Amino acid sequence: MEIVSNITAAAIEQLSHWGRELGLQVIKQSSGADPGAVIFDTISSAQAQGAEVILADTAGRLHNKAHLVRELAKIDKIICARVESGIYRKVLIIDATTGQNALRQAEIFKEAIGVDSAILTKYDSTAKGGIVIPLCRTCQIPFSFLCTGEELNHITPFNKESYLDSLIEVS
Repeated sequence: MEIVSNITAAAIEQLSHWGRELGLQVIKQSSGADPGAVIFDTISSAQAQGAEVILADTAGRLHNKAHLVRELAKIDKIICARVESGIYRKVLIIDATTGQNALRQAEIFKEAIGVDSAILTKYDSTAKGGIVIPLCRTCQIPFSFLCTGEELNHITPFNKESYLDSLIEVS
């Protein structure tokens, strides 16, 4: 697993924790390192070692921070040049508490780099995650997972029928 984000120390620490928990190699750079250079070096290292999976986390790139979206596009361009397109996936993480801002975020990210699927987090919060329907309809982005907590067993494959049932569930 590789951490491209150097925006927040908390994100780096959280991913380092999960790397240790799962027995995955985590490559992290010091704050201020160029994310494009980090991903280039990581891909080179992973290919030399015969790694089958590289997970590049680019946390903290909000849609209203144009320079971070440009940075994301640069990372995407580097990956596209170094990795077969059939195995490269771009997954957008959507916080259920974000509300309608998630739609604009998805539109901007889809335009900048393309998005293959999305994961809805914090579904256990008071927010119902109603943004899923507009995202699927407007942006044509399918959801792959739903997260209801901070443990691995709180990550479940997204099930459209269960999700829709939960939206109309009467208390």
